Amino acid sequence: GLPHSEDYHRGMRLRKHLPLTLLALLVAGSSVLADPMAPPNDTRARAMQSISQADTTPRLEELYRLARAGDDTALLLQLESQSSREDLPAAARDYILYTFAISLGDLEAGSVGPAVFQYLESNSPRVRVPHPDHPRVGVPLFNIPAAASGSRIRWHYDEARASGQRLMALGSTQWLTAYLVESPAGRQGMLDGLANATATQTRQVGERALAGTDKRSERTEVAARSALLLQDPDMLRSAILSGRGPALTAAIRDMHDLLTPHEVVSLAAAAIAASPPATAALIFAEPAERLAGEVEMTELLFSTLPDPERGGAAAMALARNPNPEVRARLLTLADDGDSLTGRRVQLALGLQASAET
Repeated sequence: GLPHSEDYHRGMRLRKHLPLTLLALLVAGSSVLADPMAPPNDTRARAMQSISQADTTPRLEELYRLARAGDDTALLLQLESQSSREDLPAAARDYILYTFAISLGDLEAGSVGPAVFQYLESNSPRVRVPHPDHPRVGVPLFNIPAAASGSRIRWHYDEARASGQRLMALGSTQWLTAYLVESPAGRQGMLDGLANATATQTRQVGERALAGTDKRSERTEVAARSALLLQDPDMLRSAILSGRGPALTAAIRDMHDLLTPHEVVSLAAAAIAASPPATAALIFAEPAERLAGEVEMTELLFSTLPDPERGGAAAMALARNPNPEVRARLLTLADDGDSLTGRRVQLALGLQASAET
């Protein structure tokens, strides 16, 4: 029963299939530890050695059999038995429960009931090994609550994706209404399900999201994803100009997949004119090498320097530009330390110099 054997890899497949957003959710809200600052009680090498000497495969196979059979009562009894067996090293018990918990994500949603998840999510890991950066602090070798939470999230993701596809057949209004009240995992499932919608359905959902007046980040998310699926630069432009929240950052990061450098400059100018200051600042914050050679963008940034709300972001973008002519213009402006523009440029150049050292 080595930790790198087939039963382990079967359980770990879930990590490969989870979207990055769901992995972030798993890490952020995963751990139910009795004492997060407790010291280590074993070493990684010694714990892994003890697992390699334990016969974990048949024990896991029995748990899988009971889960597939839907026998929650027998499954809970078996989980408790594996958890409390004194003839098994503590690391092996943690490993069995962890591998089973993470493997639940590969089963069909609903295969086991809430009581099974509650048991696993409340089961504090027994073995704590030294933290790689703070060796006096112990971290779980196998975080059982995290694995169970990840599988529960995966089930909800799958259910929401399937539900979204059914709702799409009823119309964009029904789909968007359900999306806006979903959990983050559910929204991710519904968004990913758009890949299976028709172009007409995707366009209707994107336009419906843009038509909302509440300016929620979730609407930006839908409109931007729809635009990318449709390869529609106009829809993406609208999503960015009206966008809010974390989804706006993601949409701006993706804009280079659809927009030419000239279109990005036009988008930045439109954002300066009609969007909140954060929108232009996020566009300006894009990696300098993408737009460093665009004279239009350079001139737009210089013209934005006096702007009370957007000038600081423009100064930072210009300071990252490696063009010697741009740097010379900035140094000239920095000589006027009494003006707002001069002070901004001085600060931006100083911060950039610090970042380069």
